[in-house]
Amino acid sequence: MLRICSKKAIRSKALTIRLFDGSTWANLGNGQFINQETKKELPDYKIYPQIKTAVSSGGLIFAKRRNTKQNLQYVERPMKVKAWQV
Repeated sequence: MLRICSKKAIRSKALTIRLFDGSTWANLGNGQFINQETKKELPDYKIYPQIKTAVSSGGLIFAKRRNTKQNLQYVERPMKVKAWQV
């Protein structure tokens, strides 16, 4: 059975997240995420429903979902991002 990834886990563990629209957001560490291209900031509770994948340190995808109706779930085996940039 897969475990659901909470907003609290995203806030504490995710370095970057990717949304369904393809945009990438970086975690500021204070519950805010910033879009790396537009520099727009959003709180975690507003961005959580749109998260497709969440990446932790070292470029490991630790949570994902296939569509917006599905819960964000931890992956069984974290996988490396194809193009991880520090």
